[in-house]
Amino acid sequence: MYPGGDDVSREGMVALYLRHCSGSEISCKFKFLIRDTSGKVVEEVMSPEHPMFSAEKDAYGWKDFTKRSKIINPANEVLKRGTLTVEVRIKPDDDHCCLNFIPENDCAQNILQLFQDEDTADVVFEVKEEEAAGAQPPTSALFHAHKLILCSCVQKIQPWHHSVRRVTSHLCPL
Repeated sequence: MYPGGDDVSREGMVALYLRHCSGSEISCKFKFLIRDTSGKVVEEVMSPEHPMFSAEKDAYGWKDFTKRSKIINPANEVLKRGTLTVEVRIKPDDDHCCLNFIPENDCAQNILQLFQDEDTADVVFEVKEEEAAGAQPPTSALFHAHKLILCSCVQKIQPWHHSVRRVTSHLCPL
């Protein structure tokens, strides 16, 4: 951002550019928004196509993004305690998107790794077969779980989560 414009801007204009800093190429559509203090958009510009950012062409934007007077005028209520916030929205072009542009969210994988983890479990379910008259003693299986995950998924367990503290055994009909 050039608050006083750059060397090719018209007088009184703010210049704003999106610069690509990694070594890889990426194509993306982008837009800049400025909102007033109530959240209403007062300025919005969008790239006309999916420009290709590369080592040769690493920045795209507008030499005359908006009038500086529009931003600093207190009646427009754009500055918040003297600070301008520019919202930037970027949508990568799937055909030219580098793999590292959008970080992978490994939260689901981390939660799956907690499944049946005896070391970190704070709940153990013992599931027994029903006893039949005259049959062998019922077999049982242990299932290790985490209260936080269970309570976010199952409403029936939520009251139990808040009432059970450091109890070694608690029957909870499911």
